Amino acid sequence: MTISTRSVGIAMAGLMLAIAVLSLVHPWGEMRNGADAKAELLQGSTATVPLRATLERGCGNCHSERTQWPAYSRVAPVSWLVEHDVHEGREHMNLSRWQQYSNDERIDLLSRIVTQLRQAKMPPKPYLLMHAEARLSAEEQEQLRAWARAERSRLKAQSSK
Repeated sequence: MTISTRSVGIAMAGLMLAIAVLSLVHPWGEMRNGADAKAELLQGSTATVPLRATLERGCGNCHSERTQWPAYSRVAPVSWLVEHDVHEGREHMNLSRWQQYSNDERIDLLSRIVTQLRQAKMPPKPYLLMHAEARLSAEEQEQLRAWARAERSRLKAQSSK
């Protein structure tokens, strides 16, 4: 059995059509149209502009609505993997919606930030393979931890009033 050039061409065209159609499917909803895409990260917190920039660079692609979508994130099935990761990240913490969390939720999230940084779980190593710019220096990590501890203390004091 020989495969003709025409058969290969038809198969390739069918594959390309299938990828194009599947790329229109978004199992976790349309992640690219965030209502708060222009909202300041950590609105209402004491985070400084440089700290917000560090958080946006290291955490913003998954934990905010300011995601920078690379070209490969538009082609199925890779798009589904990327959208799933962003969906999961926003479910755990969405820095674009910081003001919508209660003080108790913010305190919990700040504790998680400190823990995740201390245990070197965030940003995740597989993510850093493709996004080296998200790597946080030891100094940046310590600045984030110090801010998170101070912000947590501020919120606790505010809640006890």
